[in-house]
Amino acid sequence: MTMPGAERDICWDEFTFLVDQLIEQIGGRQFDLYMLVSRGGLIPGGLLAKRSPFYNITVLSIQWYDGKTKMDKPIVLQTPHESLLHGKDVLIIDEVWQSGDTLAFATKLVTRAGGRAHTAVIHFKPNQSTNTGQPTFHSEIEERWIRYPWEKSEGQT
Repeated sequence: MTMPGAERDICWDEFTFLVDQLIEQIGGRQFDLYMLVSRGGLIPGGLLAKRSPFYNITVLSIQWYDGKTKMDKPIVLQTPHESLLHGKDVLIIDEVWQSGDTLAFATKLVTRAGGRAHTAVIHFKPNQSTNTGQPTFHSEIEERWIRYPWEKSEGQT
């Protein structure tokens, strides 16, 4: 674990290694549904699903930021229908647990619909979390700002 404020660039090889670590943690655990959090969870969730014989995938699309400013409440753009969540074991996938707000929101959505929520992230930042608890599964603990391989450096087009 490193100090906050530093940055870390992750290449595709390292990213796929971290996804493989997540798959290993999950082991043979069975889920009824993967819920990918847009936008950050789309790529890790897609890769996770592709590396398993799993096809039941949905997307939760919420927006917490207006530019670089975090809003008090998210804008909900798309949620799965409650019937997809009721009575189901749902694995909610995102790239990072920083404040924990996104996954806390997603967990409440699943449990209010009568489902059982489990969470998986590539990076967990416990010192930056403002929510109690932690993800069910995570590849590694990292406090630095992560630049994933699909993200461009600021100023690039």
